[in-house]
Amino acid sequence: MKFKTTVVMAGILALLIVALYWSGVRRDEKKEATEAAGRFFSFSESDIAEVTITDSDKTITLQSVPNNPNTPYLITAPIETVADDGMVSSFFFQLARLKSERKIAEHPADLVPFGLDHPAQSVQIVAKGGGDLIEVGGKSITGRGIYLKVGGAVHLVESGITDYLTKSFDDFRRRELFSFFSSDVQSIQFEGGGESIMLTQKKGEWMVRRLLPKPEPPIKADTSKVVPVVSRLSALRGRSFIDENREGRLTTFGSPFFRVKIVLDMGTQEGAFYKGETGAIYVTTTTPKTPIYEVSSEDLAVIQQPMAHFVLPEKEQKVGTTRRVAPTD
Repeated sequence: MKFKTTVVMAGILALLIVALYWSGVRRDEKKEATEAAGRFFSFSESDIAEVTITDSDKTITLQSVPNNPNTPYLITAPIETVADDGMVSSFFFQLARLKSERKIAEHPADLVPFGLDHPAQSVQIVAKGGGDLIEVGGKSITGRGIYLKVGGAVHLVESGITDYLTKSFDDFRRRELFSFFSSDVQSIQFEGGGESIMLTQKKGEWMVRRLLPKPEPPIKADTSKVVPVVSRLSALRGRSFIDENREGRLTTFGSPFFRVKIVLDMGTQEGAFYKGETGAIYVTTTTPKTPIYEVSSEDLAVIQQPMAHFVLPEKEQKVGTTRRVAPTD
């Protein structure tokens, strides 16, 4: 009797599990259908190969380079340079999910009421399977929406997309000189002022050694001194850019006074630091299509440190302990 009851209860439990599973599947499908309803495009952001924004003041072309993890997005117009990965990725995400709040008219004869007789902007999208053109008109009466013309039809959409369409060329370009997480670092070499030192990392423990002027064996580094330097290096950003006549400008700067080489799990990044005519600090990197960056002298003061700055005190070297500091990535 007890055996039959157990079998029945097991059957009921199995049915409940199946019912819950299919209920969840249907709920997810319904959610996906609801989210997709009204979308202009069937492609995802990863399908977008290129987007060109054109208005009276500018033409900006953003290009996806999915096979290059160091520079997954480029700006190809008005000049060719690296783009801000997060900014462009977010923009493509918003474009792919752009949807109509309400269709106003199909091929209206009069576009003036919508500000589409002379569109403020046009957005040409090249994606897997073809291309699409969006023309951007004026704001709705409430100011919370804008009119778009897509495929000849006029739609009202939320105005959030204009936050990206009104950005400048400088807004889209990458300002970070180096792109890495401290956990991915194998070694960092600093060279300048007649001294070359190398920091190496293994499982969060740092070692430091002098390479020049005389090679020395590695010793334990003070992690509390290493982490701020590595963090500032990964956060180093250009304040301004030199895109034209790079070689000519470098000639006026002379030789670099400081060099950095970062060896990562996925490759190597290098930077050369120069002093300009007015004492400004300029940096070139080995990442393709990057400009000459101007950086803050305060940032350099944190990064450019002598061997002694990183060495763990002698008494702690003997004890074999190191001070751990949580990475700030």
